[in-house]
Amino acid sequence: MKTIINQTNGYKKEIPEGFSFTTLFFGTFIPLFRGDFKYTVLMVISDILIPIGVGLFLRFFWAFTYNDKYLKHFYENGWVDEKNN
Repeated sequence: MKTIINQTNGYKKEIPEGFSFTTLFFGTFIPLFRGDFKYTVLMVISDILIPIGVGLFLRFFWAFTYNDKYLKHFYENGWVDEKNN
């Protein structure tokens, strides 16, 4: 877990890092519950439109990359690591 801080209001948030078992098992629901609608749509499209074999590959792809993409989204919107503040 990485703790990040919003520079404007000081709000702290813990973001998981690395491989996401929750994304592997629950797929599209993880970005939906986190309010990350861009990746919700992308995961729904990859789950529906891709054949079964490739869909399984994509599920592992999302499990390996989603937490890092989610953390990057916060960095791009002005959040910083707690240690750097």
